[in-house]
Amino acid sequence: SDGRIKVIAERKDYSKLKNEGHIWRESMMGKYERSFELPLNVNGDKIKANFKNGVLSLIIPKENIVSEVKKIAIN
Repeated sequence: SDGRIKVIAERKDYSKLKNEGHIWRESMMGKYERSFELPLNVNGDKIKANFKNGVLSLIIPKENIVSEVKKIAIN
C-alpha cells in the first residue's frame, strides 16, 4: 500500500535432545519486519510471493508507463 511493500516473518523453533538421563530443550524465536519502497511503474495487483527451502522470492512485475510529451511553443 502507498507504494511500499512490507514483509513480516516470525520464526518458532523448538528442539529437544535426550542423552544419558538428561533432557535439553531449546527454543529459538524471533520476529522481524522489513519495508521497501516500490517504483512508480510496479503493478501491485500482480505481485507474487514464493517460499521454498527457507528462501522467500518476490516477483514484482513492472508496467510500461508511456508518458505524454508536452510541446510548448517558444516565442
